Order: sequence, then C-alpha cells, then structure tokens
Amino acid sequence: MKKNWRVQWGTGFVLALGMSCACADPVTFQGEVLEKGSGDPILGAAVYVVDNDSINATSDEHGRFTLLLPAPGDYTLGAVAVGFESAKQIPITGDNAARGPTKIYLRQDFTIPPVVVRAERNAERVSKTVITGEELSQVPGAAGDPLKALQALPGIAMGSDASGAPAIRGSNPEDNAYYVDGVPVGYLFHVGGLVSVLPTNIVDDFNLYAAAFGPEYGDVTGAVIDVALRKPRTDRLGGKVNISLVGADGLIEGPVAPHQSVLLSARRSYFDFLIGKIDDKKTGDKITIPRYYDYQGKYIWEVNDANTLSANMNGASDSVGFTTTEKSDKAKHAPYLVGDSSFAHAYHTQDIQWNTRVTSTAVNKMYVGQMRSTQSESIGTAGTVDVTSVSQFIFDEFKFEPAPDHAVTVGGNYVHTDVKLDLDILYATVGVGDTPPNYNDAPRLQDVESFLIRSELLFAKDRWRISPDLTLIGGVHWTHDDYLDRTYIEPRLGAEWEWSPRTLLTAGWGKYNQFPAGGQVIDVFGNPNLQRLRATHSVLGIAQKLDAGWTWKLEGYYKTFDDLVTSDPVVRYTNGASGKAHGAELLVKKDSATLWSGWLSLTYSQSRRKVDATGATLPLDFDQPIIATGVLSYKYSSDWSFGARWTYHTGNPYTPISGGKERPADPQNPDLKSYTPIYDEVNSRRLPAYHRLDLRADRHVVYNTWKLNAYLELINAYDHKNVEGFDYSADYSEYTRTYQLPLVPFIGVEMEF
Repeated sequence: MKKNWRVQWGTGFVLALGMSCACADPVTFQGEVLEKGSGDPILGAAVYVVDNDSINATSDEHGRFTLLLPAPGDYTLGAVAVGFESAKQIPITGDNAARGPTKIYLRQDFTIPPVVVRAERNAERVSKTVITGEELSQVPGAAGDPLKALQALPGIAMGSDASGAPAIRGSNPEDNAYYVDGVPVGYLFHVGGLVSVLPTNIVDDFNLYAAAFGPEYGDVTGAVIDVALRKPRTDRLGGKVNISLVGADGLIEGPVAPHQSVLLSARRSYFDFLIGKIDDKKTGDKITIPRYYDYQGKYIWEVNDANTLSANMNGASDSVGFTTTEKSDKAKHAPYLVGDSSFAHAYHTQDIQWNTRVTSTAVNKMYVGQMRSTQSESIGTAGTVDVTSVSQFIFDEFKFEPAPDHAVTVGGNYVHTDVKLDLDILYATVGVGDTPPNYNDAPRLQDVESFLIRSELLFAKDRWRISPDLTLIGGVHWTHDDYLDRTYIEPRLGAEWEWSPRTLLTAGWGKYNQFPAGGQVIDVFGNPNLQRLRATHSVLGIAQKLDAGWTWKLEGYYKTFDDLVTSDPVVRYTNGASGKAHGAELLVKKDSATLWSGWLSLTYSQSRRKVDATGATLPLDFDQPIIATGVLSYKYSSDWSFGARWTYHTGNPYTPISGGKERPADPQNPDLKSYTPIYDEVNSRRLPAYHRLDLRADRHVVYNTWKLNAYLELINAYDHKNVEGFDYSADYSEYTRTYQLPLVPFIGVEMEF
C-alpha cells in the first residue's frame, strides 16, 4: 500500500472567503484535498485558520474536510499535507460556499519520494530478484517496456538488439517459464522481441527466479519470470494513454459496483497503416511492415473479507510478410524463399481465479481457464505450417501452518491440450551441436493429425523456521504426461540464514525437467520416444542492506544439463547431449528514496554443451562470459528527470562460413544458381564485444485532474557499431559485417487521467 509519508511543512494556500450575510452566525466551510495530477484523495491533510490554528480540520479517506468558522468574513487558511508541495494562493469568493465543496489540489514533493510498503508475493528469497514495473519502465533504452528492461539485470544474456527473450544463467530463452498473475502465457514478445505483450501501465512487479526455484512452478530447466499485474483502482474512473514510435495503447479502469472494479487495456502498432510495404527497387523484394496487437482485462470482486473472485483475459497477435525474387542474394542462398512468405502467431487466454482465506493461517488459491494458440506460416516454396492448440487447465494451491514454525504449501495442476497439425514443409533436424540447418536439400514432409496431451503436476513445500534466524525449505515436485508417458519426482531444497539484521545468506538446490520442443516429438518429424530434458541447479548467495538505501547481493550458481536433444540419422532425434553452466553475479542497488537511484550489475559465467556421440564441447549460443550494466536515474526537479544506462558484454559465439559449394540446378528455376555454405566448427568464433550507452529525459507536466509525461530516449547514444553478424555474397566467397541498432531517437507521450 502506498503511504503519503513524505514530510513537507508550511502554509499550503490562502483562501479569501467573503460572505454576504450580515449576521454573526457560525459558517460551515467544506472542501476536498486532492493530489494534483491524479485526483486521488489525500488522507490526513490538516486545514486550519492561519491566525487561529485552533480552528482546524483533518481530511478523511475521501479527502474531505469541514471547517466551522466563527462568523462571516475573510479568512486566511493554511494546509499541511505530509509529502506535498505548498499550493499557490487560490482566491475564493462568497459564492464558492454555495456552489459546494472547494477542491484543493496539492502536488507531491519530488524531493521526498513516497514510502512504498510491499508484501512479498512469495516468501522464498533463494535466487530471487524483485523489481517493480515502475522501476523497469524508467530504464533507458527499453522505450518504457518493463520486460525489455529485464536485460539490465544480472545473469541475463540477449541474442541481439532485436531480441527480447532472455537467456538466463546458461539456459536458452525457450527454457524459461513465463507467468502473468500465476497463469502461463503464450509468449511475451511481439515480432521476436520488438516490444513485450504487457504495456507498462499495468505491470505491478516482477519476481525473477534465475535458478533453484520452488516446486510450485511448471516444468522448465531455465528460469521463472513471474509477473504480477496491478489491481484496478477503486476510488474513481480513470485511464491512461501512451503513444510512442512503435505503437499506441490505452487503459481504462475504475469501480463498477461496491467492492467490484475493472481494468481494460489494449495496444496496437500503427506503422503498418502509415507505411504498409517496403520495396527494394533493385531486386523487387518486398517486406510488409509487422503488425501486432495485445489486450488485457481484469475484473475483481471482493465478495467479503475472506473471498475474492477475479476474471482475467489477455492475448496477443503478430503478423508479418515478405516477397523474395530470384534477383535477391537470399534466393541464391535459399531458393525455397522465392515467392511470397507470411507468418502469423496469436494466443488468447481467459481464466477465473478464486482466492479464499479459510482460517487466519490458511489460504487457498484456485484458477481454471483456457488458452488458445495459433501458428500459421507460409514460406515461399518451402511449404506451409498450421498449428492450433487449445489447453484447458485447473490449478489449486493451499497454504497453511500446521505448527507455529511450519508454513506448508500443497497443490497441483492439470492441463488438457488438444493439438491440430497441418504441415507440408521442407524439414531439417536441428539439435545440440548441429550447424545451421540446410533446408535446400531437406526432405519434404507432410503430416495432418490431431492428438491430445494430458499432463499432471503435484507439489508440496514446507518452510520450517527452525530458529529465529534460520529457515529451511524442503519441497517435492511430481509431474507426468501421457504423450511421452514419463514420470518425474524431483526434490527441491533451500535455506535462508539471517546472519545479522542486515545480512542474509541463501542456498538452493533442485532437480528439474522440461518437455522437448514440439517438433522433436511428433512422429513424422521427430521421435516420440524421447526423454524429457533434465537439469540440476545449485545456488549460494549473500545479500546485505547498507545505509542510505544501498543494498548489494552476490550469488554463485552451478547447473548441469542431461538428456539434451541432438539430431540422429536413424530416429531423427535422440537424447544425446549434456551440458554445464556456472557463474557469479553481483548486484549493487540504490533504491529510489532519494533523488539518485539505480544499480550496477556484473556477471561472470560460462555455459558449455557436450555432444555424446562425438565428444565435441561447444559454448551455448548465448554464452557471454562477461556482462556489465549500469543504470542511473536522477530526479532533477518536479518537472524533469534524467537517466542513463551503459551495457557491455562479451560477443556472442557464432559458426563461421569458410566458403560455398554450388548446388545442382533446380528444375523449376534452371537459371538460378544457388550455393550451400561450408561451415567450420560450431560456435568456434566470437563476435566483437558489445557495448552501448542509452540516455533518457522525461518532462513531467501535472494538471489538476490529469498529468502528462513526454520522454525522449537516445538509444546507442554514441553510435557504436555493434556487430550482429555477416552478410555473405551469393557464393559465400565474400562478406560484409551487419550491425545492430545505430543511434536511434525514440519519443513517447504518456497521459494519465
């Protein structure tokens, strides 16, 4: 709950009250004290007569106050509101009293930020980073997108500027689980990473579990990103509008009945309206500007003190298309691209949640819902892909305290997924240790089928506080699915030792599993007899609170991976690889309680994969041994704030190409000469080191009942040329470097009412 606990003393304003009545009867004067910009009521504001402070009143939870003046006349009133600037003089005539309560608007004092008291959504502190959506939305270079700002946290590696999905602690992005209000989501980023599917104005906070997470989460071997959306406001109807260079979004929220409130948000790109297509006059190639939209909805009904019902929905859609001609170099590398190509992905989720307090020490959370995902692709002459999956799910979690020192959580999850496939595509197997796939010579495979996957998950966890300073966490995770017909029972352990009031030591260990990629287990395209991927996480950490809002945290981790999937000439895929990852991460953070805030994160890591058949060991695609990020924010005044972020990381591994080999003529295109690349060892070289500086300036304008924030970002402010890859000539004999984002100005405007 946000408290207005910021100290600012002084006279708030002067009211001149002229009364036309000539009698000497007392006069009742009523008013409201509201926060300037939001219109939120200010609780506990003191309003008084300057020359006689014995005549005073205090505003209630609605901001209302009543003063009993001894007689008609002119009075000078003062207002004291904790944490607010003094108001300007406001002339009031005698007619104001007849028209109704006077509204007094006080602006927050920027020099003393509000004290925010947050309850932890999950008590576990092992390998967990908690950061608010507001903090992440202000990170320079993220264009106000809180999920893209996660890149600034330690242990997170990114493939490129165009990628949003994070690779965390030696795992691939697809090895992570993403939750929004406890429910898994289809995907988190539009167009491969341009922008996340969650607008800034609805995100409350993030819980990032980089390793050794608890048994209540789903089956992944990487990390868990648990996003909480904020509740709708309950005092009045309000809204927000945000317009930026890439899209626009709007939100409306407020009460709809006593103890009931609703929030609706929607966003859409608009460049496809303005530009449509980009044509290459030299080759005739065309690119359709990507189009995306997303939406979120939340309805909350506080039935009584013990029960809360909520209905939630969210969804996203992306589409893009392009045309490749025979004149393009891409056609000489990949003849199957000649023609029209299109991609369309979407998901839609609805769920109902019921939270109930059974006793003073027992609570239950249950949700039921459905998610529909669609994927439709048409790729030149390579073929088409149409996949539809509809999942129904039910989840229940019961927390109780059987004894004073034990907090037990038990629960389970059941998912019923119907999958429909219609595939007609050139298909090449891709596994750990393989060079990039060669679709030119790949066989064409077809499959039209429907099948059902049922999966069950059960978990139990006990937080045992064996002493005031030491807590042990023991848990078990059981999972099964009927498609692979595999069952796994996995222990999860943790410890939290409060060595001193300011110092916390943590340790965690656990075993994890993950379902293979969908295409690797389909009968026609893969091997339905695969095992699940497995991993073991070990973590040690120390965190300390310092004076003046400073904190630091140091963690070391070690992961092992088994039953990773490799390609096989006989059965297409097999569990034929393993891996290891280890590293250390330091996060030094200054909270936002002063004008200066930010953090510095340093990461050292190493992630390797080993192919059992050949004994070859290679770095993970996202292996970046050194990552350093500094984020700084400065509140210059109530009208201006500034920020900077500097990022450095080791260059990504890549597989070099030493030349090309001419392919036999294609009967359908006899005049088109095409070439197959000749690869060196997989991930045997690295790109140059990456670094860039992002700057941000915010201009805040506050009116009585609404406020505006305009921001300008300079992405890659010193225009460093970060190498993204290489563009090869038609026969692969020559190449030029391709680069990531240059200096890019980004402008956005946010309005709240």
